[in-house]
Amino acid sequence: MPVSPDTNREYERRLNRVLEHLWYHPDDENNLEKLAEIACFSRFHFHRIFHSLVGEPVGVYVRQLRLRQAAYRLVYNSSSVTEIALDAGFDSPAAFSRAFSRQFGESPSRFRKRGKALTEQYRQPPRVSLEQQVKQPMQGVELVTLEPMTVAYVRSEQGYLQEGVSAAFERLMEFSYAQNKLPSGEPLFIGISWDDSQIISPGECRFEAAVMVHPDAQPAGGVGVRRLTGGLFARYRHFGSYSGLSNTYARLIREWLVDPPYLMRNEPTREYYRNNPDSTPPEDLLTEIHLPIKRL
Repeated sequence: MPVSPDTNREYERRLNRVLEHLWYHPDDENNLEKLAEIACFSRFHFHRIFHSLVGEPVGVYVRQLRLRQAAYRLVYNSSSVTEIALDAGFDSPAAFSRAFSRQFGESPSRFRKRGKALTEQYRQPPRVSLEQQVKQPMQGVELVTLEPMTVAYVRSEQGYLQEGVSAAFERLMEFSYAQNKLPSGEPLFIGISWDDSQIISPGECRFEAAVMVHPDAQPAGGVGVRRLTGGLFARYRHFGSYSGLSNTYARLIREWLVDPPYLMRNEPTREYYRNNPDSTPPEDLLTEIHLPIKRL
């Protein structure tokens, strides 16, 4: 299926609105929720979308943006290097010089002395173009409608770290067997991720281990019970280690989400774990990723 020009243009329009805001307000407190609102993207998924399609995490992009603006000032402004460094948000000229040299391949003073010709990216807000990013749409993505379900859940005390995730699932199973509230057949184990480990350290991310239970299950002993909404989801089967999930999410956004006319809904993704990591080799693990979506 060819990439939809209309969908590409819509994503470009929303992302470029954010890039323009960052260009003119680099010193504002540009938290992810505010930027997601500017882009009209889900606050749960904005950073993954930005990182996958712009190519940099928001924080890294803003630092590079300040360096581009500093490069322009070096050539067209008489302020000292120290003043420009401080205005760019650096604590010292030395820190600014190191970052500038990494970005442009020469020191600020040499850049200024040579009067290096500046391209348009230093004169006006950068823009993103998605037309050339997706060569071949990602295969294997299915559209599924999930029914609402009741789950028991435990929040990991160590975020996405394996020790915390395992401890949360162990506590969850003790609760479920004690209440005898698991449906017949194989238990459906679910991971609910609320944060992006690209911007928050894995140990501090919010992760909930969940399992499907009967609707009359009651919370107890630190184990919660709630109803998950149903709706439209994009499902993709990830084979292999859980450590590769982050890259798979990035590919889904970059190579699939901008193709059909869909946006992410304002709720976290779900992961269904189809085999036991204690008895399954990492390369044989099967995780069904579910992205909550809606039509554009």
